[in-house]
Amino acid sequence: MRFLAFLNKFVRKNIPPVSFLKSEQALGIFLLSFALVFNVVFLWPEVTIPTPHLNDEVYHLTATSQASTVLQEGQDPTDFWLSSIELGYPVFHHYQHLPQLFLTIVHQFTSSLFSLTTLFDISRYLLLIIYPAVVFWAMRRFGFPFLAAGFGALGASLISNGDLFGLGYGSYIWRGYGLYTQLWAMVLLPLVLAESYRAIVQRRTLFWAVLLMATLAFIHVLYAYIAVLSAVLFLFLRPQKKEILFRLKRLAFLFVLVVLVTSYFTIPLLFDLEYTNRTVWLPEWRYDSFGHQQIVGQLLTGDLLDSGRFPSLTLLFFGGIILLILNRREERYRMLMWLAVLWLFLFFGRPTWGALLDLLPASDFLRLHRFVGGFHLAATMVIGVGGFLAWQFGKSLSRNFKVLLLLGLGALLFLVYVERIEFYNGNKQMRLENQLAFSRMHP
Repeated sequence: MRFLAFLNKFVRKNIPPVSFLKSEQALGIFLLSFALVFNVVFLWPEVTIPTPHLNDEVYHLTATSQASTVLQEGQDPTDFWLSSIELGYPVFHHYQHLPQLFLTIVHQFTSSLFSLTTLFDISRYLLLIIYPAVVFWAMRRFGFPFLAAGFGALGASLISNGDLFGLGYGSYIWRGYGLYTQLWAMVLLPLVLAESYRAIVQRRTLFWAVLLMATLAFIHVLYAYIAVLSAVLFLFLRPQKKEILFRLKRLAFLFVLVVLVTSYFTIPLLFDLEYTNRTVWLPEWRYDSFGHQQIVGQLLTGDLLDSGRFPSLTLLFFGGIILLILNRREERYRMLMWLAVLWLFLFFGRPTWGALLDLLPASDFLRLHRFVGGFHLAATMVIGVGGFLAWQFGKSLSRNFKVLLLLGLGALLFLVYVERIEFYNGNKQMRLENQLAFSRMHP
């Protein structure tokens, strides 16, 4: 009897009532679940069709393999000589390496089960799958409703960015560019921004912000740079002098702690910065970006978010911006609006801002075109919150207008999913053809 009473109390406390199934919270969770299941199904060939890699993943696998060998020999896997690159280079002395070290350590325990290449593919697959869940969780940590987080999760993995090296999955899958460390950074960046916002604006604990930002620095220095500049923006969301000074103190304390935690990597890097050069083998736009004329044109035509398809996400983004402007009294809404503006403007790069960019520390060494990642994340959350605000607005409409609103949203998303399915099926077909070609070469 006591057990039944305990069970009844537990169910009433923890299991939501049937009406929950009709709530915005349930809808948000459904949207997240749909995004996760879609990724699980259509990215499955990333681990089930083994074939050699053909992009930057070759470097990441080579460096990870060498780190694994060095670790087995009892040497330091964070600073070794990689002889297979040019005339040799101490790559981890200058390049973020936590993702490779993670694979190296895991491989020590799993080498009897599968190869390092398979482990690499599995890690990429899992990171791509969970990204919508990370966006969902980060938006909840910002304080946005379940439904806003659900819309954000739904759009998180749908960006198509062509050759821009942004957060679209074309940057990571086999047919893409192999930006493996950026993939890890993409997954961590939303959480870093959310916890930094909580620590600076909402005066919550600094622990998680320091831990996550330091981890991001070990994963991808440029994305940690994006996180720091985004945190600077948080200072000015409430223009009162007293509040700005308080937030500045919190940010300074956060930054000092991050520098201390990452000092084993950042201090040697700064002392040996003279050995880090701008390579002559990359085009100038990799460092300087494209300028406002080209980028604004790409945004208006849909190429920043919907390259090669109908500009569905672009329309949702502009709709979200309009709704954020109308609701700008809410600080979180202002934050998203200005975050999107900040990273769009910085993405313009040197052709627009010229010598002004010299005010940014180490701007000569930054690949400014990668700032598109900051814009993509902000746009994802703008779309999420815009979907929620549109849903709220729809409640006041007549039934016919609600139907039209839902049909319009459904049509936009349908076009996106059709294109994504074709994109992933093309990736699968390419892997099969590559696998067949290599099997014929090495029967």
